[in-house]
Amino acid sequence: MTSRYLVFLPLFLSFVLISSLPAPQTETDYSNSDEDDLDYYGDYDEDSAAITPSQDNGLGDLLKLGAGLAEGFLALLGEKVKFINGLIANEELREQVGSTISAGLNFTGQVARAAAPVVSRR
Repeated sequence: MTSRYLVFLPLFLSFVLISSLPAPQTETDYSNSDEDDLDYYGDYDEDSAAITPSQDNGLGDLLKLGAGLAEGFLALLGEKVKFINGLIANEELREQVGSTISAGLNFTGQVARAAAPVVSRR
């Protein structure tokens, strides 16, 4: 079983290494062309010179995005405050939570009193 992995691992690593190498590119010789070698810019053509970039409002768009996020966060925060105020204003709910907490504390105290003699005997 281990020998399978020992054979598979180098093959897999070789495949990863080979697939990550760049593919060979064809080389074009521009020394015989009519144009000067310094005038060749690769992918540049006359059509790309006529195209001008549109106005970039990167900062404005970023500020709008930030304002939208802040507005959404504050709206969620406002709803949380309304919900908590509604819970605090509910008298019956406060009494019920108080009685539940006091019952839990009372039970914990009774368990501690019952366990104290058992623990002291050991």
